[in-house]
Amino acid sequence: GSESTIYTIQAEIGIDEYKSLTSIFRTGQPFIHDPFEERDVKVVFASMEYNSDNESFVLELIEDIV
Repeated sequence: GSESTIYTIQAEIGIDEYKSLTSIFRTGQPFIHDPFEERDVKVVFASMEYNSDNESFVLELIEDIV
């Protein structure tokens, strides 16, 4: 079988940006564009962390192999 790719996104964002990002991913099946393979990839959440004290954000997505 094939292995799922794991995408880890790290950023420093404010609370408004955090709320905007979470709303995007709560509106149905999320897709991202993989710039290395030049294709859209269906993904599922593995984990998401946000620390409002230092505005650190970490999002981990896993490719949803169909």
